[in-house]
Amino acid sequence: GSFDISIYTDVNGEWISGNRDNEITWELSKPKASQEQSAALKSWKVSRQSQQLLTEFADHAEWGMLHFTGPADVYHQAGTSGILRQHFAAKGTLKNEVDGSFRKIMDEEPVFAFSKTFHLSNNTGNGAPSADSVLFTFALVQDPVVQFAAARGLTQMRPLWSFYFATPIELVQYHYDDFSAASLLARNYSDQLAVDAFASGSQDYQDIAALSARQVLGATQFSGTPDNPILFLKEISSNGNFQTVDVIFPAFPFFLYTNPRWLAYLLEPLLEHQLSGQYPNDYSMHDLGSHFPNATGHPDGRDEYMPVEECGNMLIMGLALVNAFKYDTQPAFAQSVKGHTRPHGPFQRETSGIQPWALSMDISARTTLPDGSRTRQTWL
Repeated sequence: GSFDISIYTDVNGEWISGNRDNEITWELSKPKASQEQSAALKSWKVSRQSQQLLTEFADHAEWGMLHFTGPADVYHQAGTSGILRQHFAAKGTLKNEVDGSFRKIMDEEPVFAFSKTFHLSNNTGNGAPSADSVLFTFALVQDPVVQFAAARGLTQMRPLWSFYFATPIELVQYHYDDFSAASLLARNYSDQLAVDAFASGSQDYQDIAALSARQVLGATQFSGTPDNPILFLKEISSNGNFQTVDVIFPAFPFFLYTNPRWLAYLLEPLLEHQLSGQYPNDYSMHDLGSHFPNATGHPDGRDEYMPVEECGNMLIMGLALVNAFKYDTQPAFAQSVKGHTRPHGPFQRETSGIQPWALSMDISARTTLPDGSRTRQTWL
């Protein structure tokens, strides 16, 4: 550029609650960098005043803390949204002040802002335009991330990152410092996905694949341990079910393409729960819980009745994984898949011919009629 410019960015309490009547708290943190090569940072830490553990409101998590982070040399300010924005518009900077009056999300809407001025009008002397950049990161830090009816009983599951970092501050620091490397890897993946998707279809298919990859990952949460990672998934397409088999199934080509082990991590909770005897039916369950983040199972066996589809889905995904791990030196997961899916074959043979009132996911392919109504979903 050839002229100076100032930028402004802020967040509000809607990042950590779906209910605007909730009161929130905040602080500005200036942690000391743990390593000499680490960037000096400052972070807004925002959370509900009274968190509701493992609860959602309007599909917003009601627990956890938002870390909104930037470099230590940018300006900051917390205060009423309109006042801060008008001040920045007039002055081009912030005051490095923190409003300490905690209140509701939309009570004189408190926002948490950063600003930076780029001095680009200084001539570099070589005729090239001046350049500068700034990096801000966002992290919603939760611990635990879900509760899961594991073989050992109902368990509050910790995030996978907690086994690598002692504190959220260390996590945020690593996340910030790793941006360049992570961005390069993401760009390489996106470029290869674009090439492969276009070769398999068209420009439209390439665009759909790029969007779908981000949507799939956006619905997942890593947990477990470094030795036994687990991947949890929320059904973001409709009612928020937990680990829905017929939602995993249309996503599983992404996992096979990207990393088959991630698909194994995704199916592992379903296998563990059902093999532990907590699900009473002799067919594959529909989901691990009626609403994310609570994988409390269905001990009464009254989950969504889609046995033909779910068994078929598990058989197909199980076979795909067994083939993907054909040369794996640790075939334990393949054996687990075989043990769980073995009963599904006879069930499919007995019931797939005439199965009254068995839902299938063809609901997503319904047709919108001229009057605006939609055709009914398919029954198998």
